[in-house]
Amino acid sequence: NLDLEIHLNDIQQRIQTMSLVHEKLYQSKSLSKINLPEFIRDLSGELMASFGTNDTQIQLELELENINLEMGLTIPCGLIINELMTNAIKYAFPDDTNGKLKIALRHESTNCIRLTVEDDGPGLPEGVDWQHSKGIGLRLIHILSNQIQGDYQFQTLVKKEDQKLKKLLSLWVKSVKFQ
Repeated sequence: NLDLEIHLNDIQQRIQTMSLVHEKLYQSKSLSKINLPEFIRDLSGELMASFGTNDTQIQLELELENINLEMGLTIPCGLIINELMTNAIKYAFPDDTNGKLKIALRHESTNCIRLTVEDDGPGLPEGVDWQHSKGIGLRLIHILSNQIQGDYQFQTLVKKEDQKLKKLLSLWVKSVKFQ
């Protein structure tokens, strides 16, 4: 059953994401904090490889400020990135379509970081209510964002230079303790 295989692969990716967090934790100097940019680089590389995509098909751009994050926040952030990248690879670039995928991480203020994931695919289908979605991925993003006291927003924008659509998810994580 193809649907079952797809769901099992998605579950396997989520487990691998949590495993990567623990691996990074054991490798870190601190037993409670993880270097988030390093984690994002490793996670994005593993996801691209697991889908058999390469740099010529999907151009990955990372703009990551140096942030060390507690494990309890890294796992939800990692799972959110996993969901967004998986959706982009599956749906934004179908049939070996070329495109760009960008992940940005920056300090917004003393106790807030902003994680942005964007691609230049077609965006969410018309009529999709991302705030009340029944899809597992979007529901997981909603649940995890609430768990870490984060706010998130999906946007579909038109770029001026080539008129391609860009979908963008921004996640603001507040009350974060990081270095």
